[in-house]
Amino acid sequence: MSIVWEQKWTLILAAPFMFIGGITDFLFPNLIAKVIDAMKDQNKDLVYYNLKVWLVIIAIGAVATMLNSYLFGLTS
Repeated sequence: MSIVWEQKWTLILAAPFMFIGGITDFLFPNLIAKVIDAMKDQNKDLVYYNLKVWLVIIAIGAVATMLNSYLFGLTS
């Protein structure tokens, strides 16, 4: 128990990044559907907007997953 107690702050810091990384994975299908719908409607501006949002979500998810992996690796 004392080993875990020493690493409690690292684990607490890693938890939000684990949550954010998981949430971004759930957003992908919705964003893909929005891009496809915009393409179907032939709305270039909406396609570009949705692709930009998708790239931002991918970047946020990648950084969150990297920090999560780093912090849990540091803990282990």
